Amino acid sequence: MARWAMRRWGGRDKDAKGSVHLLEVGCGVGAMAFWLANNGFLVDATDASYQAIHRAEHLYGCVYPHSLRFHRQPVPGLTRELFGSPMQPVTSAIPLNSYDGVVDVCCLQHVDDLDAALGEIKEVLISGGQLLSIMACADHSPVMREELKGATFHRLTQVEVHRHFTRFSSVRLESMTHTDNGGNISHWIIEATK
Repeated sequence: MARWAMRRWGGRDKDAKGSVHLLEVGCGVGAMAFWLANNGFLVDATDASYQAIHRAEHLYGCVYPHSLRFHRQPVPGLTRELFGSPMQPVTSAIPLNSYDGVVDVCCLQHVDDLDAALGEIKEVLISGGQLLSIMACADHSPVMREELKGATFHRLTQVEVHRHFTRFSSVRLESMTHTDNGGNISHWIIEATK
């Protein structure tokens, strides 16, 4: 995520970041969103969990109030009315065609309707905007953390990635493998441009 953001908008022209508006879906307690805001990006971060958003606001909400906002919002559902959060109640939907980039670190792999979620993400991106998504490969272990037991878990083949992301004008795909508790974990790194 950091490499993607800095390669796309960072580099030598650091001042350009202050005008780059990013959306993180499935932000959890906000660590990635905080990193992005700390590096000059304007960030809206969403998560379906009230507890996660409450914790994120407690940890980071006052540090960069001008450039980091947290919203409780499920995916799909981005383009519908927001639920708001303890520190920043919001009643309007996330505006269409308003984000330079959308960041997803292993959130979309758990939504029930992946195609609907990708459709909404495309709607909130500006023309030429980009989604960076990290999703489980088909050979990823089906075992999930205890808090995710029973949740949807998309583990995609390369063909399935391209089928789900056909709505985007271009898709760049890489894979990465790391170890976790002695087992190999494989993920796709997907860059999809509107």
